[in-house]
Amino acid sequence: MHRVEVFYKNGWSSGQISMVLGDNTYSVCLYTSMETILFKHSDLRIHREWKDGVRKMADKVKPDKKRKAAASSQNSGMDNVFLRRSERVPKRSRDTKTPFKSERNPALTVIHEIIPAVDPFSTPAEHKLSRLQNWMTLKPGMHETSLSINDNKIRKYFFQSMENAKKDLKKEHIDGAFAMLNCRRNENAAWFHNYKIPMACFLPMEFLHCLLSHDLAYKKEKVKGKKIFNDLFKDIVRGKEYPEKTWGEDVDVVYGITLGKKSNVWIGMEIHLKKKRITVYDCFQKESNIIDIPQVKKLAVLISDLLVESSRDDVDKVKMIPFEVEQAQGLPKTKHPFNCGIFLVKILECQSLKIGDMTKINDDNALELRRTLSCEIFNQFVDEIKTFFVLVKTRF
Repeated sequence: MHRVEVFYKNGWSSGQISMVLGDNTYSVCLYTSMETILFKHSDLRIHREWKDGVRKMADKVKPDKKRKAAASSQNSGMDNVFLRRSERVPKRSRDTKTPFKSERNPALTVIHEIIPAVDPFSTPAEHKLSRLQNWMTLKPGMHETSLSINDNKIRKYFFQSMENAKKDLKKEHIDGAFAMLNCRRNENAAWFHNYKIPMACFLPMEFLHCLLSHDLAYKKEKVKGKKIFNDLFKDIVRGKEYPEKTWGEDVDVVYGITLGKKSNVWIGMEIHLKKKRITVYDCFQKESNIIDIPQVKKLAVLISDLLVESSRDDVDKVKMIPFEVEQAQGLPKTKHPFNCGIFLVKILECQSLKIGDMTKINDDNALELRRTLSCEIFNQFVDEIKTFFVLVKTRF
């Protein structure tokens, strides 16, 4: 709660410390824009006031105004009597301009600094890499019960196949990556809040797949007043199942990946609940997801109806407005279908962090991105003594 000055945009601005983080990092609320930004210790200094043409430390005890006025009267030869309000002569103050004041500044544009804990392109520490390598070299049988993600035992083959440069990521790999990203959001909630990153979560692969499979039954049962979806789908929307986030309250944006039925490659989706919009992400250079747009439009109808039914028992067909569907542009593209999985995971991760620079997502870096993701997943879900760890249970 100390009042300080921070060096921001080639100048010093006043603010108040709202939180002290690790690594000599401070969260400061700026008085000019009321925004909270992270600063290093070297960018802070004690608050000073502009007084008599120089900057001075703020006085701890302010002088009594009456005494100051009385002393001024005595020095001028006047009686020690205060003037009545009606006898005061208004005097126009001269226009002054200090280094800290100018015409009202527009709102600051905050460019958030990515911390290592959520950086999608950070290189894992050496001890984390060694930890995975040591686990991989354990004798058969020892490594098979030491790690679990989504209630599934993870064996040596999980990481071997993830780092296979000629095969695409499998469903369990994407589920593991999404589970890790959900954990990171929970562990670094203060950072996401300070930079006003939209609340988001990553869905398990089975959700969209099962929702699409539900399409035939949905068409037969779509009548007014009758329930269409089973409780499992509605429990996920209400935050009772993994990832335990209530749609519209705990999250505004939902991310997911599903397999294109016609293209047979992974396609990603950003489901914006408030804007009622689904953005399709495709990274294959042949733009194969164009033939999968009808599949996404089915989801646009299903998700809209699912939200309505999850909010009330009586289904109102008037409120069942399908989400808009659009295709993302300017994405990194791969020439190889076996790189679609790692490309989409990283693209959705960057999108969830509002990172526009995705130049590091390319075919030359694909293998390195796989190895980094493999190491991050392992270190997220294994403890120091390699005991069994269960993140969540998913039921489909």
